[in-house]
Amino acid sequence: MKVAVCVLTYNRKALFIQTANSMMNSGAHYVPIIYDNGSTDGTAQIVAEMGGHANKTKNHTTGYGMNRAIELAIEKKPDLIVFSADDFIYREKWLARLVDFWKHAPDDVIMTSCYLEPLWTWNEIIRTGTAGSQRYAIRTSIPGSNWTFRAVDVDRIFPVAEKTGGEDMETCNRLRRERFRLAALDLVIHAGEEKSAWGNQSWTYAQPIDKAALGFE
Repeated sequence: MKVAVCVLTYNRKALFIQTANSMMNSGAHYVPIIYDNGSTDGTAQIVAEMGGHANKTKNHTTGYGMNRAIELAIEKKPDLIVFSADDFIYREKWLARLVDFWKHAPDDVIMTSCYLEPLWTWNEIIRTGTAGSQRYAIRTSIPGSNWTFRAVDVDRIFPVAEKTGGEDMETCNRLRRERFRLAALDLVIHAGEEKSAWGNQSWTYAQPIDKAALGFE
């Protein structure tokens, strides 16, 4: 399974470096794609040194950066695409575990997140299951900061609305109306949850998940 891993970064140099470093212990090979969304804090220079890509426009919305990063991924002709924001710590052998999930995933699961995020009113846990050796939860939404999907489904998912905030919910709601399911795995730690690049404060309303009760621990 050929995997393209996209990282979108914007003005969070320290978090981006932490994310990129943690991804390396993946347990599987991947093609990296790094897209700087117009940073002014030195991140752009680091991305350039890594052979990444730069947003030269005045549109620095999250949706714009997501769409451009996915376009670059498709050029690599992958089987699986991982999209990640710049503020996650990836667990050991995260990609090998993700690939194991996708090799056994139900056909109607169109997207997953590596992040088993806390509970909000807009992302309830509907049920849990196991695919291969990987535990997953079916949810009403999964965060656009961390999506994975089969490349053949890219046109069902993208483009997202070119704005910052809500673009992921619009996509999740549409996919669920089309009778697809959204899953979440527990493969990352969200190190930047309280350090939003655009002032998102939704973390203040989060309720914790009992992972052990759901079979994740």
